[in-house]
Amino acid sequence: TRKDLGGKTATLTVTSGEGTCFYYWQASGVPVNNSAPEFDHGMKVRREYLDEDARPVDLKNVNLGSRIVCVITAESTSKYLQNVVINDLLPAGFEIENPRLKSSPRLAWIPDQGASITYQDIRDDRLLVFTNLHPGNKVKFHYSLRAIAAGVFKVPPIAAECMYNPFIGSSASSGTVLINR
Repeated sequence: TRKDLGGKTATLTVTSGEGTCFYYWQASGVPVNNSAPEFDHGMKVRREYLDEDARPVDLKNVNLGSRIVCVITAESTSKYLQNVVINDLLPAGFEIENPRLKSSPRLAWIPDQGASITYQDIRDDRLLVFTNLHPGNKVKFHYSLRAIAAGVFKVPPIAAECMYNPFIGSSASSGTVLINR
C-alpha cells in the first residue's frame, strides 16, 4: 500500500532481538513504459486485428462503434503441447461481442473454429482459450470486438503458456490503439 517505494531500492534492517528474520515482498502494478517482455519459448502466439472485410486495421485510427475481428494464431515450435491457455487481455475501449447472441452477425470469411478449442471463457477484460497444439500446425481463433470508448489505450501483449509447464510460453503483439469519436 506504500506508493513512495515504486522504482526505488528498499532496505530491511533488524535493530533488536535475536534469531532469523523472515520477510516477504510483493510488488504489483501496470508498467508505464510499455515494456512488457515479448518472448517465444517452445510455442508462438500472435494477434492481429482485422476489419469486417478481413483487411488489417490501422490501430492509430479506429472509429468509435466499429467492429474489429481479432485473429489469434498459435503454434508449437517443438513438441505436442497439451493444456495450453491463451490469455488475450483487451485494450480498454473495446468489448467482446458475445458470439452466442443471435443478433451477433457472422462474417462469411471466418472459418468454423470447431475441435481445436477445448474450452473458451469470455470475460469483460479478456478472452481465455484452452487448446492443445501440435508441432508444425498453426491454429487460428477468431472473435469480434466493438470499439466502445474513445481515447488512447495500451494494447497488452497476448500471452500463452502450458498450464502445467509455465516455462513453455509466448507473449507478443503489444502496442497502442487510438479510438476516435
